[in-house]
Amino acid sequence: FPISGRMSITRIPAIWNVRIRKGICWIRGCILHYHGYKGGTLFARACKEMFQKNYIRAFYLTGLASEEFETANKLLRQSEYGVWKDIYANECFADFKFTAYMLRNFMFYIRNLADGPGFWNWPRELFYNDADRRVWLQMNHNNRDQDWVMYEKMKKLVEMLIFKL
Repeated sequence: FPISGRMSITRIPAIWNVRIRKGICWIRGCILHYHGYKGGTLFARACKEMFQKNYIRAFYLTGLASEEFETANKLLRQSEYGVWKDIYANECFADFKFTAYMLRNFMFYIRNLADGPGFWNWPRELFYNDADRRVWLQMNHNNRDQDWVMYEKMKKLVEMLIFKL
């Protein structure tokens, strides 16, 4: 690099670029680990709630954990560039995508365990007002929400309650 005791002007941006990329990779790795650990912690809390038979809370926490692993997977895919494109296509050590998928399946297991086989008790308990909970019509039993749709509704309800306080 030195040209007669000074650093070349044409080399400085390239050196900074390498240092910035290494710093960004390190920061991105920390964020990736953060989402993985947060997802794992949320799943552990969901298991604890499930063992205590708080199935609705366990269902919600499992959905949050699944979202954390999906976020980690998206971040991992965004870090592929240039020569490293598709480098994580076969990542099987952390496997964030499959973990998120399995947590969604676990959400179905929790809902099937606590709300099945009709799947109409949780929506009535969570989303209906008191007067409508007492009315049982045949129409109320036909259009059941899928697990992820139910989770999204629960998430909106929780956000409304948090910001209402």
